[in-house]
Amino acid sequence: METAVVKQFLNFFHDFLEICQLKDWPNNDTSNNELKNAFIMSQHVVKCLDKLQQRSTISDFLSTLNSDSSISNVLLKTCLHDPPKYILKKLINSSCKTSQLDEGFKIFIEMFSETKLEECLSDFFLESASKTTLLKHMSTEFNKDMILKFKSILFLSEINNCNDCKPLIREMLSKSDEDIELLLLCMLNKDIEFAVVINIIVETFTEAMASKDIKYRSIYRHLYMLPENSLINLCNEHNKIFKLLAKALLDCGRLLKENMSAEYFYIDLTYSELKTIVRKICKNEDIKIEFLELVMQNESERTFWNNILQ
Repeated sequence: METAVVKQFLNFFHDFLEICQLKDWPNNDTSNNELKNAFIMSQHVVKCLDKLQQRSTISDFLSTLNSDSSISNVLLKTCLHDPPKYILKKLINSSCKTSQLDEGFKIFIEMFSETKLEECLSDFFLESASKTTLLKHMSTEFNKDMILKFKSILFLSEINNCNDCKPLIREMLSKSDEDIELLLLCMLNKDIEFAVVINIIVETFTEAMASKDIKYRSIYRHLYMLPENSLINLCNEHNKIFKLLAKALLDCGRLLKENMSAEYFYIDLTYSELKTIVRKICKNEDIKIEFLELVMQNESERTFWNNILQ
């Protein structure tokens, strides 16, 4: 690589690293253009690193950059590991007002993607330095589902090392709607880091469903409201929950078939809602077969369920 080009690369990287080292940047005086320029620089750094990698000169370049810079080797690696993510983290951990944080998120989505932003924020949520800021200043840029997903990750990280979290989970199941939605999302999380605590949530969930206590009846309403893919994944991942759900749906069908009141019953779905949730889970052939096996155990109800599934 020509000396002039190398020098140009070095100067550009030095400019980017200077931003990375600024302790009070960004701040309330930072303009939207300055934020955008920082993300543009981070994007260009990624492209430069790719070019250097393709030419097999990246090790030599980084050695020269390291020897020609006052930045520590650890910070150098941190800044250059994922430059856009590093700038985003600086923004989140800064003293910036909420409007600037919102603008930074918008710029990030425009330049990279909403998926990358979601991945970065999920990682930041697990860091104590970032989670408070994110929860406090979560932008209206994010919809409720995305916010709830981040909160579920945070919740899992907080109870991961808890000695006995069952009482807390049990209480959440009989409290607010958002708590139940949060726990459902937790059970859909496949991160092995949380495998033990997710199993505890599943156990507590199944205990509540098996109790047929009216105070847990809203569980079925939230299962009904889950998107089709999420509901199917939940049933596939946690067969105990599927079996209890299937039995509850059969009980509900029996109630509706006999025109009985559900006022004091543990599950309360209308015919239309029952039809919707059964059709959702039966989109999966394995689940459909298992559900139909339960239906076939009672010959007098087969016509009712055939009508549901048609």
